[in-house]
Amino acid sequence: MGAAAQKLKYATQISGIKGCPPPALSPPKTGTAFRFAWSDKNALKNFVPPALIDPSRLIGGTPINMCCRYFALSFFTTLDNLRLRATNGLKTNPNLLKLLGDHFLEAQLDGACGLATQPSDSGHFGLFEFDSFKLKSAVLKHEPLGI
Repeated sequence: MGAAAQKLKYATQISGIKGCPPPALSPPKTGTAFRFAWSDKNALKNFVPPALIDPSRLIGGTPINMCCRYFALSFFTTLDNLRLRATNGLKTNPNLLKLLGDHFLEAQLDGACGLATQPSDSGHFGLFEFDSFKLKSAVLKHEPLGI
């Protein structure tokens, strides 16, 4: 089944959010990508987007489950980019790793996984998963961040 014909995993939840999913999405680059994770490699929050982890959370006064980007899985293009985000973030928020996790997942991604935003200058991108994608099955490595 081609990317255009696949259904996004959270299509029902995002259907009421204006401009969601964003129009400029494309299949992620085939290869590995990295995301923050918790020490328990089977923790649900390692595998679901923030909007499902704590739906009562407010972002700038708006419920998180009404913010499109929080239905995407957060990834970085390299482990160095993820570690740099953590190191820089810890300078302003000493509790950052308590919020995001002090481990990382390395996952194998390709066009069958979903649709992604373009990576930012920091290497960050969001993956809107296809219904058929199971991140847990794509994990190659789960280790401490080491910072």
